[in-house]
Amino acid sequence: SDAEGGQPSLRVARLPVASMGSVKCGIVVGDGAKLEVFRKALLAKQYSGGLTSSSFRAPGDTLDGFGSGDNFLRGHGVQFVQGRLTSHMCGILEQVDRLLRVRPLHIRFAPATGDVVIGRVTDVAKDHWKLDISSSLSANLHLSSVDLPGREQRRRTAMDEMNMRNLYGQNDLISAEVQSSQLGASTVLHTRNLKYGCLSQGQLISITPALVKQVHQHFYCFPQVTGGAVELVLARNGLIFVGASAVVNAGNIAKDDTGCCSSALSRLLREYICRISNTVRVFTLLSLSINPHIIWEMSEKSVHWGFEPKDILTSTFQKLVLTKCVEINNE
Repeated sequence: SDAEGGQPSLRVARLPVASMGSVKCGIVVGDGAKLEVFRKALLAKQYSGGLTSSSFRAPGDTLDGFGSGDNFLRGHGVQFVQGRLTSHMCGILEQVDRLLRVRPLHIRFAPATGDVVIGRVTDVAKDHWKLDISSSLSANLHLSSVDLPGREQRRRTAMDEMNMRNLYGQNDLISAEVQSSQLGASTVLHTRNLKYGCLSQGQLISITPALVKQVHQHFYCFPQVTGGAVELVLARNGLIFVGASAVVNAGNIAKDDTGCCSSALSRLLREYICRISNTVRVFTLLSLSINPHIIWEMSEKSVHWGFEPKDILTSTFQKLVLTKCVEINNE
């Protein structure tokens, strides 16, 4: 709790705050601290072996210390150039027995069954929607995998196919779950749950998928403010949506039956959405894993520290976030 104003800085203190890890950065964050030092320390924990001169490889680097004979096997990202083992991509060098490979730092999202994703409708076909989920292949959402308006349980008819655009139209943003995914084949999605559906009246943030960890709950509703509540949707494909809770939970309801496209949000609620969204962007700039509890705490502290939503992205606030993260690491 903060002594300022006699109000607690974390209104959801009863919830357990997840640990940020056991990495010890060994730095004191102050006015002269460099943000890049802390970012490299966090990346070193995230990638096995760390970002050191002995593990990090750029395209064209030779793998010194490894013979060019048959003692080692070439894996992904490693090839022979003029009789020497050479890396042909930027990443972390890994060794598994006699196998050498370079794991890239940034890769495209590989969907797995059960992942919560956010996608944008690119095409409406005869009986399914095509969605872009930031993967190598587009995903398919079949008409049979969505709930009809009113949650009717019946067979889909030709009339339902004609009214597909009343559910989801082109360029609509949708939250869904991966039903099945096979290598080299399109991903199949479903929205058979009220928490999934069309997303609007909020901010969409695109980050590195590695910063979104697999957790039990990917939908977080923050405490009520004047005009409604704010919900945070963490998608495994690196897309984060921050918007009004009533809109996020609209689900598979026909557009004509919901006010999600026409109702106006209060000014306080819009500022609240911007504050949380900018806090998420700060965590992304610092390469910190997205932790909803700490995101909420930092957004609340930004109010007590006197930061406007537009000032959260400044280096001053980033240094304060680093100070808090170092304290959590040292606990």
